Amino acid sequence: KLEAEFAKSKAMIFAVSYEPADKLKKMRDAEKLGASFTFLSDPKGLLSAHYSGKYEQGYLKPATVVVGKGGKIVYATSLEDYKVRPAAAVVLKSVQNTGLK
Repeated sequence: KLEAEFAKSKAMIFAVSYEPADKLKKMRDAEKLGASFTFLSDPKGLLSAHYSGKYEQGYLKPATVVVGKGGKIVYATSLEDYKVRPAAAVVLKSVQNTGLK
C-alpha cells in the first residue's frame, strides 16, 4: 500500500532468505510481488546473521533492518512470530529518517 512512498524515498529494499534462489523466484511470482524490492538468497545465513543474529531452534529469526548513512542501523526489529511484521508505515518513517537522498 505504501509502495509509492517507499519509491519516493529512493530506498533500496531487499528480502533476504535462506531459501534457494529458484524457490524465492517461485514464491515471488506466486504472491505477485513486483519489482518494488529484490529477493536475495542467503543459504548460509551470513548476511542475516550480520544484521539480526538471532537464532531459534537452528534458524535465524526474521528481522526488519533499515540501514542509513555510513552503514548505521537506524531501525531494527526481530519478532518472535515469523508471521508478524512491523507496520509498513513504521518502516517507512525509519527510511525517511535515514537522511539518505
